[in-house]
Amino acid sequence: ETLTRDPYVIYLARYFKGKVLEQNSRSNDAQNEYRRAAAAWPNGQAATMSLAALLFRDGHRTEAHDLVGRMLAAGPTAFDPWREYVHADNRFWPQLIGRLRAEIRK
Repeated sequence: ETLTRDPYVIYLARYFKGKVLEQNSRSNDAQNEYRRAAAAWPNGQAATMSLAALLFRDGHRTEAHDLVGRMLAAGPTAFDPWREYVHADNRFWPQLIGRLRAEIRK
């Protein structure tokens, strides 16, 4: 996380850290990482839903409800890096192919 400024990568690093903390029964630390992930990528579904699930489980049901409500109200399903990370750098494909086409036209 400290080696990049890319919100996509920061979101994933924080999200995965939260998952590890959650699996190690460190709920409060996991919640903090999910919050940090959501700060890097607002309305990211994976981090928001993971945070909401922990909050709900820990009895903070109103906050969990509000989080999910805000995420859903943000409009059409927002792009979430978690859904696309398996494709690695394919997210750069439109820019790269555009540059290639521009070079070919020269």
